[in-house]
Amino acid sequence: MTGLRTGDYSAEQAVGAAKGLAPMAMALRPRLAVAYGQRRAITMPPAGVSYSQTVKNAFVALTARFLQINPGADPPLTPPARVYGGDSVEVTVAAVPGGVAFEAGWPNADGSDTKLLLQRLANPRRAPGPQYKSARFVRFETGSLRVVLPVEPGVWACATRFVAPATGEAAGFAVHGVVEVA
Repeated sequence: MTGLRTGDYSAEQAVGAAKGLAPMAMALRPRLAVAYGQRRAITMPPAGVSYSQTVKNAFVALTARFLQINPGADPPLTPPARVYGGDSVEVTVAAVPGGVAFEAGWPNADGSDTKLLLQRLANPRRAPGPQYKSARFVRFETGSLRVVLPVEPGVWACATRFVAPATGEAAGFAVHGVVEVA
């Protein structure tokens, strides 16, 4: 997926930066970090396999996502006080000339953004796997409930996830189907 980046950090750069901060954050608040890692059960979409994250992996995931949403900002060094519950925005997708349109039924709630995810498929008969790539973080607001992502012609699987921009937490993975872009 060439040309799809979020903010000033690619996903790989954000993870690299987060890994560099992880030892410092764990040293500052070790009990909080361990408690957060233990209470946070992660479900891997679309298979639905659940597991608990290690402290370092939880911190790296939160910080990488935070840096993608807020490039240049200093990420929090303590875990979130509460588990993020997500949002209830309904999103539909459609192929448009040269892109994929994501349209929300209503605006995001305060403290919630939407992560748009894409996966290129070899052909229309191919089923999507778990390898969705982050395309963009958006905040659906009144008057701007539609976002068009430019993509190359082909078959694309589309999904969304809700994120808390203040902490990097994510919730609510939803698959929206497959579109064929001409």
